[in-house]
Amino acid sequence: MYTALVALITFVLSTYFLLEHGGGKISAVQEVSLHGLTLTPQNYEGQVGSTSGRLVHNDNLNVYEIGAPDENYPVVIRMSDERVLVSLVGQDVIVTGLFGFENGLGVYIEADSVRPAASPAPGA
Repeated sequence: MYTALVALITFVLSTYFLLEHGGGKISAVQEVSLHGLTLTPQNYEGQVGSTSGRLVHNDNLNVYEIGAPDENYPVVIRMSDERVLVSLVGQDVIVTGLFGFENGLGVYIEADSVRPAASPAPGA
């Protein structure tokens, strides 16, 4: 009995340690407004989060961006599967991924998912 209890505790603690220090995250994804993200990008750099806005393709820079009518600076979306982005251009979307900042480019998101704002969250 005690052996099973010790094994369970060891398993739980090692799983927690691996998730927390091995790159995985236990905490929920934080939602960030476009305004907050573009105003103080250093507060979010390197963090996983979610934000929303209108998806457009910037032909001058050849990048996909999300923005809002009242925002001056859009956020660039980096995603390996551009087919997802092409299909959603012109729509309000929710983007989840790793936030970052790069000189010359500005704020960007390494997107894990991009979905229409009206659709349910994955896994919900």
